[in-house]
Amino acid sequence: MAYNITLTNGDSLVTIADGTADVNYTSLTLVGKNFAGYGQFFNQNLVGLLENFSNSAPPVNALVGQLWFDAGNRQMKVYTDSGTWKTISAATASRSAPPNPAIGDQWFDTFREQLYIWAGAPSNWKLIGPQYSLQQGITGSVPDTITDINSISHVVIKFYVNDIVTGIWSKDAAFTPNAESSVAGFTGPILPGLTLANLNPLVQTIHGTADNALALGGHPAASYVRNDTLNIQTIIGPIELGSDLTASDDAMHDIGSAEYRFANLHAVTFHGTATSALYADLAERFAADAEYTPGTVVSLGGLHEVTMVVNELSEDVFGVVSTNPAYLMNNTHDSATNPAIALAGRVPVRAVGLIQKGDRLVSAGNGMARKGTRNEITPWNVIGRALADKMDLGVGMVEAIVKINS
Repeated sequence: MAYNITLTNGDSLVTIADGTADVNYTSLTLVGKNFAGYGQFFNQNLVGLLENFSNSAPPVNALVGQLWFDAGNRQMKVYTDSGTWKTISAATASRSAPPNPAIGDQWFDTFREQLYIWAGAPSNWKLIGPQYSLQQGITGSVPDTITDINSISHVVIKFYVNDIVTGIWSKDAAFTPNAESSVAGFTGPILPGLTLANLNPLVQTIHGTADNALALGGHPAASYVRNDTLNIQTIIGPIELGSDLTASDDAMHDIGSAEYRFANLHAVTFHGTATSALYADLAERFAADAEYTPGTVVSLGGLHEVTMVVNELSEDVFGVVSTNPAYLMNNTHDSATNPAIALAGRVPVRAVGLIQKGDRLVSAGNGMARKGTRNEITPWNVIGRALADKMDLGVGMVEAIVKINS
């Protein structure tokens, strides 16, 4: 009776007739019933299985799942259903590298707790990971997610050295981690770019050469003046000085120019020569008994130093509340009840009635001025002379040259 040979899954492979042997369907010699000398083939088959068909050439007629030791490359291989031989890599866990590795073999270093793979010469054992050893602790860049106090997640890169986070790199706007995501050494917000840890008593610092910087000592870089050129560079923002500002030569340098001027100059004391002024009156601050609008005619008296003139043709006229004094004295008493009183110069004056340019002005009462007639004016009651016409009868402002006779 012939032998019907099947695969493990039950599929029929070959039928071996009585007294025959087959070498066409497998890498073994399959023997039929009553075949003379079958012992030779039987023993040869066992040897082939023991050595996994060890040879530099693969066995013929391989079956799916069959093992073959590639003697040329010293690798164990298995035959797949795609008709190819796939290498079976070895994995070794030991303190030292295993001898005679084959390409693809893996070795777990039990001392450093790192995984390597054999890549053959010249690469030899290549580290798969982690990049740090057990003795180094976590060292390197590690991606992570931090949740802020608003429950928003931020993907960041943490920079470790021996299990300690020394820096965090973020691409997001500044945020503050919540309690669960807090990291030792980071007490403030995580800023866009690299935020370094504050590891007391050591403060983390980047050493090297930077092509540019955003701030110096907490102040914007634009707040500093360069000293590598003869001219001060254009600066956007305020300049903060912690010491004297001096010139290298006497009377050789300017601040501002006729084209680009400074808006306001504040100082305690000015020493020098002023050749011009924006406004046109000389004024001084005096204590008043009320708040008076610019142009109000005042006299000495009242509860304090000056008060509004209430009488017509008053010979007690002292000055006019200045609108924009050119030179202001006693300015340390700057307040609404310490108005600047114009004592001389060009100044707007509150006036009533028709006035022609050149008319002498006298007090009209209620803090106002009016045109004085030839019969009314005296050396003591003239406030000044009008520099423009006033063409209506009501209350208005007229510019005048003020010169008070004491």
